Order: sequence, then C-alpha cells, then structure tokens
Amino acid sequence: MNKKIYLNKFRCIVFLLVIFIFGTGVQTTNLSNYFSDENINEVQSYTYYTVKKNDTIWSIVSDNFAIKRDKRDYVNLITDLNDITTDIYPGQTIIIPNDI
Repeated sequence: MNKKIYLNKFRCIVFLLVIFIFGTGVQTTNLSNYFSDENINEVQSYTYYTVKKNDTIWSIVSDNFAIKRDKRDYVNLITDLNDITTDIYPGQTIIIPNDI
C-alpha cells in the first residue's frame, strides 16, 4: 500500500514538474517575442505646414524635404495622414512626418 502511494506521489510530482518546465518555456518564448526589435514602437514626430498659394502636395514634398525614396510614397503618406481626398487650399494646415 505504501509503495502505491509513493508511486502516485512520484507521478504527480513528475507531472507537475513537466507542466512547470513547459509553462516556463512558453513564457520565455513569449517574452523574447515581446521584446524583439519589431515590436518596439518608434516615436514619430510631425511638422505642421500651412499651405501657401499654388502649393501642391508634390511641390511641398519636393521643395521642403530631402528625398530618400520615391516621392509617390511621401505623397501617399501625407494624403493618408491628413485624410486628403481633394485639392489642398491656401491657409490649410497639414501634418508632415519629420523623417521624410
């Protein structure tokens, strides 16, 4: 009888130990994914730009910013950020990311 109780306790301890080790491994994997570079959000800063007469988004991008990639990407980004679906007008304020 004592041998059977001892065997059941041993099985229970082994089972709990396996569950603990498995759980620790899962948590470690989740934490390493959480702290990876792709999950770190960069802080984005913006500039407010007041539209002048005869300005277009294309001219604003060309005249005011060093172009690191295709201008169409910048124009699309600015129109998306400002929800621009039509023409821009003098006096209108738009936001432009500083990294462009």
